[in-house]
Amino acid sequence: MNAYAMRRKDRELSEEAALEALQKAPFATISCITPDGFPYGVTVSHAVEDRTLYFHCAMQGFKSDCFAAHPQVCVTAVERAKINAPNKTTEYRSAVAFGTVRLAEGEEAAHGMRVIGQKFTPGHMALIEDCIQTSMGHTRVYAVEIERVTGKENNRQ
Repeated sequence: MNAYAMRRKDRELSEEAALEALQKAPFATISCITPDGFPYGVTVSHAVEDRTLYFHCAMQGFKSDCFAAHPQVCVTAVERAKINAPNKTTEYRSAVAFGTVRLAEGEEAAHGMRVIGQKFTPGHMALIEDCIQTSMGHTRVYAVEIERVTGKENNRQ
């Protein structure tokens, strides 16, 4: 069996729907490997455009060290989840993406911030432009090139 094959085919989302779930999720957890070989996961505010996931962080830190050492990452996100106690289940829509993370620089970094701003504050893009002008010198923007994405959904009522 393929390690990435989904066992519950009845809950599998199309690639397009999985990318949509990844984009709509309020946050995502990026899992990577630390420089000394341990697993590490960190939650970020993110946005997806086409097959690229963008997020921002401080100029220095543990995430940056991990990404420099091992750029392959796994991103998980839950768009929605609700306990359905009478049916002893959870209703959910989620996605898992695999890819390579890299530092976005220059115009791509500014574009990534716009993509994030459009997701979280679409009515305030002028503020996002101000933020780009004032904070890009002390904010890093990363891009994850999504190589593979899967998604699952359980709507059992």
